[in-house]
Amino acid sequence: MVERAPAMRRAKCSNGGAGAGERAIVALIEDAPAELLRSIATRLVTDPAALVVLGGRTSDGVSVLVSRGASSTTDCGASPQATQAAAGGRGGGRKEHAEGRIPAGADFEAAARTALDTYRGPRRQC
Repeated sequence: MVERAPAMRRAKCSNGGAGAGERAIVALIEDAPAELLRSIATRLVTDPAALVVLGGRTSDGVSVLVSRGASSTTDCGASPQATQAAAGGRGGGRKEHAEGRIPAGADFEAAARTALDTYRGPRRQC
């Protein structure tokens, strides 16, 4: 299941191959520095089934953060490599949490779809 937060500009996302009960939360937030993304993700991953993909667009580019709840088995560290391939970005991290950056003109929505597909299998549109 993909949840949508009402106060955020939402990216189209995929939800294929998810484990039972796992929830993907994907959002692009305008003018959001990495520190704000970390704060939001910290609250969202209190849900053990959460898989969070956040983007924060600034004039310098788009910060990308991927984090997971305690029961999710998704490898968040795989996401920065997928994002880099999709949008020319860079990043890294651990299984539980990873961060990266893509260029200002890059398509966050496409990068988020690619990242989710990388560790969740074929997508179905949501």
